[in-house]
Parts: sequence; structure tokens; C-alpha cells
Amino acid sequence: MSSPAVADEPSEIRLWAGRRRAAGIMGVIGLAFLGVVTSETDQMIFITDDVVAAVLGGITLLLYLAWRHKTSLADLKKHTDIFTGLLGVAFAVKVVWILVERGDPGAFGDDIPAVFFLIAVLANRFL
Repeated sequence: MSSPAVADEPSEIRLWAGRRRAAGIMGVIGLAFLGVVTSETDQMIFITDDVVAAVLGGITLLLYLAWRHKTSLADLKKHTDIFTGLLGVAFAVKVVWILVERGDPGAFGDDIPAVFFLIAVLANRFL
């Protein structure tokens, strides 16, 4: 007779694999902020948040691609936590940068979606 924890492990693995996959997709979204850099070069401080989001999104994506074949439950949980940390920092910087860019509507406009991305990253990990 198997224990309930063992019987539920495949479904838990699928859950965490899905969370890790969603984090990989969010990494790609982080990379998309790199395209905004060219429109904000008039004030170099305005590109800081976009570069941070793009670099951390890129790191997340590269780690996802490197680790995608590691499918143990412990690995999936660890990877999801790492990705949540990286993406949480990336999108939190974007949210904080709203205060820096509030005077320039052209620079400020791309930061509002980061609030939703940050919520999605946190929801992906904790819900």
C-alpha cells in the first residue's frame, strides 16, 4: 500500500513543472522591455529599469533553458523559487521606477504593465 504523498507526487510534479514553465514565459516578457531602451535614451536614468528587467528576464530564460530537463520535484520547486526571485526583483524595480519616470509620460507608460507582471509572477508561485 502506498502512502498518499507518493500517490500525489505526479500531480505535484505537473503543478510545479507548469509553474516553472510559466516563469520561463515571464522571463521572455522581461526581455521585451529591452525594446523600450531606444525610446528612452534621452535620459539615461530612464533606461535603468528596462535594462534591469531585460537582464533578469534573460537570466531567467537562460536558466530555464539550461534546467528544463531537471524534473525532480525538489528541482522544480527550487527553480520556481529562483525564477520568482529574479522576476520579482525585475518587475519590482519597474514598479518603483514609476516614481522616477512620473514626469515623462513616454517613459512612464511602459511601467504600468509591470504591476500586472509582478502580480502574475507572485500568483504563479504562491497560488
